Amino acid sequence: MKTRYFIILIFVGVLILMTGCTERELGVENEWRLAHSGKGKQWATNAEVVFGPGDKCSMTIYKDASRGSFAYKVLVKDDTYDNYIIAIDTLDEGYTIEDLKAHTSPSVAPKFANLKRYDVFDPGSTTFLGGSVNIDEDELYFTCIVQGEDEWKIIGFLGPLTVKDPYAKEP
Repeated sequence: MKTRYFIILIFVGVLILMTGCTERELGVENEWRLAHSGKGKQWATNAEVVFGPGDKCSMTIYKDASRGSFAYKVLVKDDTYDNYIIAIDTLDEGYTIEDLKAHTSPSVAPKFANLKRYDVFDPGSTTFLGGSVNIDEDELYFTCIVQGEDEWKIIGFLGPLTVKDPYAKEP
């Protein structure tokens, strides 16, 4: 009889240890926010940026931004660095994302870039940012930057996300 209780006790102990040892996936939105942000959801989300392991940064564009309104969400599915940063710029006329890609300094923006937002995120976090932004019809470019103990570098350039006047007549 004591052997049976002892085996059950060990089994329950192992189950408790296994439950506590499972790793939580990084950068996962909770159910409530998933129901509100994203393509076609209540909060008009224009884009989703994902930082991934191995210095990866990607973007899914859901819809063009409207002049005066822009919203995006960021999923940081990595914990290698202390900070994950997105700089959002418009570019002077005649410049392209290729010119932006030639820029290598994470601490100084190129002279042809016009900074609109600069957002910093924690490792493993999920964030939704939205609100009014003073942007005329243009294109937004995203620079993905990471910062760690001894390192600060650009890991990617994304875009463009088009900003349109919602009241303009289509040609």
